This record gives sequence, C-alpha cells and structure tokens, in this order.
Amino acid sequence: MRTTTRRMVLAALIALLVVPGAIAQEGTEDAAESGSEAVIGAGNIDIGITGGLGGFIYPHIAPVVDVGVLPLGEVVISAGGSADFGYCVLCSLVTSGSDWTVNSYYFTILGRAMVHIRELSEQAGPSTALDPYVGLVAGPRFYRFKLEYEPDGDSATFNLNTVMVGPTAGAKVLLGDAQRWFFFGELSYLFEFGFESTEVEIGGVTYKVESNDYRSGGLDVSLGGGLRL
Repeated sequence: MRTTTRRMVLAALIALLVVPGAIAQEGTEDAAESGSEAVIGAGNIDIGITGGLGGFIYPHIAPVVDVGVLPLGEVVISAGGSADFGYCVLCSLVTSGSDWTVNSYYFTILGRAMVHIRELSEQAGPSTALDPYVGLVAGPRFYRFKLEYEPDGDSATFNLNTVMVGPTAGAKVLLGDAQRWFFFGELSYLFEFGFESTEVEIGGVTYKVESNDYRSGGLDVSLGGGLRL
C-alpha cells in the first residue's frame, strides 16, 4: 500500500514539474517559429514596387522581385532584381541663374542578393511578422540628358552609362493572418562608377556636364509595398 502511494506521489510530482516545462518550451518554440515564418522561404516570390529619392535630386520608382533560393540555418538567401526609373526634377537648381536648362532621366537594371535573418525576425515577437534582410545590389545605369542654351534655343541630347554597386538593408512587415501582403523600407548607399565629365558645344558655347552635379549615386531611402507568392 505504501509502495503504491509513493508511486502515485512520484507520478504527481513528475507531472507538476515536467509537463509545465514541456508546455512552456513548446510555447517558446511556437512563438519563435511564428516569428520566423515571416522570413522568405525557399520557393517564395516577393513582388513589390518601391519609390524613393536617389542622390537627393532623382525621385524614382522601381518594381522589385526577390526569390527565396537557399535556406542556411538561421538565414535564407534570396536572389532577384529591380528595374529603376528616375527623373531629375531638381536639375533646374543646378543650372539656376544661368542660360542653360538641363533635363535628365535614368533607367537602371539592378541584380539583388539578400540575406534574410531569422533571429531578428524572432526577436520582433509573434505579434510582428518581420522579414529583415541585408545584401548587395549591382547593375548598369543609363542616363539621357537634354541640354538647352536658352538665348539661342539650341539644344542637344546625349547619353551616359555608369555602373551602380552598393549595400542595402531593409525589412518587410507582412500583414494579416495569411501574411501575403507586405510593406517594406530599404536604405541603400550606391557607389557609382564610370560617370565621365562631358563637354557639349551648342551654338558656339561649350557647357561641361560634371558628375558631381548630375549623378544619382549616394544615399537612397525608399518605401514600398508588395505581395508574397
């Protein structure tokens, strides 16, 4: 009788000590998994559109695609690209007070390679579906300029090509229970190579186009939204 009673007491103690711990551990794991579900998975395709201000003079808009390709433990690697279009609405400030008018726009094709970090997603907690990432973008940029000498009304157009390379950091916040729609923000610093100073002669007057005046590289802040497939 005493042996049976001791066994019952021991079983009750085990239930009191072990089961709650197991439940708590399972709850922690579920919360961690819930937080990391927001990170892009292998085979997921994120399609978005973003806009920002490049080089502080070029407002731009760009469709963006990221594809989850390789999970590596606590991170997931994605690859993708963007097609970026910008117009220099502030170029008039550069030529203000002169006889010249400059119009400029660019088109860029950028490849993207991003590392999505599960640990940061989990730290955001189960209430926030966060997909944070860092990576690198690179690709060619194509400028088109129109230069007009106002006293004579003469004008000329010409093209310049450069290469953009730079680090990018960003985060996507997925919305709703389905976590398909998201909004996101990115911060990039783009280094621009190959912008050569150019001299243009119009009506016997020479004007020099300097890279420091019209290039769009540098700090770039953009915001956007999209859909996960």
